[in-house]
Amino acid sequence: ANTEIRVVAGDDGQVLAGTARGLYRLHDGRWHKVALAGDQAIWALRFDGRRWWAIAGSTLVRIGRDLSSMEAVALLDEDINGGLIGNARTGIWLWQSSGDRNLCRLGQQLACFQVGEIYFPAIDEQGVVWWNKGSKVFGLDLRLADAPDPAGQGVPLRSIETGLELNEIEAGRDGSLWLIAGGRLLRLARTGVERVPSPSGAVVAGPEGKVWGGSFIARV
Repeated sequence: ANTEIRVVAGDDGQVLAGTARGLYRLHDGRWHKVALAGDQAIWALRFDGRRWWAIAGSTLVRIGRDLSSMEAVALLDEDINGGLIGNARTGIWLWQSSGDRNLCRLGQQLACFQVGEIYFPAIDEQGVVWWNKGSKVFGLDLRLADAPDPAGQGVPLRSIETGLELNEIEAGRDGSLWLIAGGRLLRLARTGVERVPSPSGAVVAGPEGKVWGGSFIARV
């Protein structure tokens, strides 16, 4: 396939690629176009254990496991700034940076929440969706549906003050959550964070889900 690849997803024994000119499947070392997606740009792609989810053009779609069917689920903003996160274990979420009900858990029915402005959230091993704003970290945790809402927006949010201006949130291979702040790497956990001098300033994924980066390695 001689076209720009936007996203690649591998699951259920298949490798799919979303491109600016449609959806492709890797088979016998070659890319084959999935006809049902046509020439729509595929911006995001995830598998939830039963079906594929994709953003095709400006539409959220469900694609059958065998790639034989595609169903439109929701029409999104044409200039969407968002994507899909998660997997079969954590569940799949659609996020949009802003707008009405801009964070949705996908399934047979969509469960959507208005959470204010978010960019590039991450998801932990318990299925909690996290994002940062200033020095705070917010997490949408469906297990807290009856708990007080620190943001006052009527959604089950967790809120953590870090005291540092946060730059980015990343998920480790083991589902752990890491916060990048001013050259430091912190791990979000129930216990304290240990900071150990690191020989490298680059962020890399290590064995057993460990993450190295900044001026420190953070581990619990």
